[in-house]
Amino acid sequence: MKKYRVHIPIYDFYLDLYVSDDIPTLNKINNTILKKAGFDEEDDFDAQARFFPAYADKNKRVASMVFNKDLINYELISHEIYHFVIYISKISDFQLNDGSEECFSYLTGFISQQVFDKLKIYLK
Repeated sequence: MKKYRVHIPIYDFYLDLYVSDDIPTLNKINNTILKKAGFDEEDDFDAQARFFPAYADKNKRVASMVFNKDLINYELISHEIYHFVIYISKISDFQLNDGSEECFSYLTGFISQQVFDKLKIYLK
């Protein structure tokens, strides 16, 4: 299992990226995050990837993405990044509209570059 961290300084958010090709390890990461968030039930990791809002962090500033190394690709990463951008917008109280479109675009581009730089060794 590999863990990487991305910092989004303008909003002071962090994104932890977990990558593994071992299903029991993915299950453990998944359930550790859920437990920290206060969920009692265990949940099998049965997806290509999963985004966890920062509900596991008391300050709501550290979100997580968990990826199955064997299934990772640009489309999947972009999909999970979109969830993160929407989460940041909700916590930071800005809505997508004509006046904020550029903000969303720059934020998505910045996060994408940071995440792709960290995960490029897994992309084909």
